Amino acid sequence: MFLFMLMVHIPFDERYSLTGSIRIDQSNLFGTDPKYQYRPLWSVGGSWQIANEPFMEDCMWLNRLNLRMTYGVGGNVPKDAGPYMTVVDSGYNEWVGDFGSYIQNPPTLNFVGRKRLLPMSGLIFQHSILV
Repeated sequence: MFLFMLMVHIPFDERYSLTGSIRIDQSNLFGTDPKYQYRPLWSVGGSWQIANEPFMEDCMWLNRLNLRMTYGVGGNVPKDAGPYMTVVDSGYNEWVGDFGSYIQNPPTLNFVGRKRLLPMSGLIFQHSILV
């Protein structure tokens, strides 16, 4: 199986940073059809460390204040679905006099995992209590 993953973090001026990541693999997480393999998942983002700005020097009660924004393509696969059938061994059945099993998850034909554009933002802070 082929997998390529790259993550980059570029900080500058102790106040800003850029991030990026990409993942390309041959897994069947998004379906067994070859056209769904090698599809990249990626993200780009930026961060502003506001607490490191000169205008925040007098603010002693706030140790950290960051604003983050990211955008990219992510995806997930439902835990109860997939391209393959899952069979569970139920052990020996005395009534039948043989071993048995049952289908826990039937195969989902033309299974394609969820993939979507994900814009995200967040505000991170940490404060100190002065005594």
